[in-house]
Amino acid sequence: MSFFVLIALCSLRYTARSADWMAQRNAFPPEFCRTCVDCVIIMDERPTGIIQEKRPMITTRLKSTIGVEIDLSTIQMVLDGHIVPHTVFGSGPEARIRYAPDHDLKEGEHAVIVEGSDVNGVMAEKTWTFIMSILAGR
Repeated sequence: MSFFVLIALCSLRYTARSADWMAQRNAFPPEFCRTCVDCVIIMDERPTGIIQEKRPMITTRLKSTIGVEIDLSTIQMVLDGHIVPHTVFGSGPEARIRYAPDHDLKEGEHAVIVEGSDVNGVMAEKTWTFIMSILAGR
């Protein structure tokens, strides 16, 4: 609810120039973007929990909840403390991120960090873990 109140306040404050700004940048005024919470989110992260695959496909989505374009050049994925060569699909307010390890992962817990931002610099970061265990499911 506070998100909509913030938009309403910004709309009143920027009525005179909002249309021009949004037409030129397809974005909200910078003053709004600095205060926007959860305007860019990372969701649908996989894998989670306990898995058996030694080379799991690691995927997630980065999305602007207010329709602002995602800056694809800012997206980064880290697996177990190392930046990995991921693939990005999409354009506009949503991007899908994917990484397929080229080696078997060791058994145990693995941490993934994904970060990125929209064209206004509004950042999102998400960390999740999964456990690779060949004994899972036995």
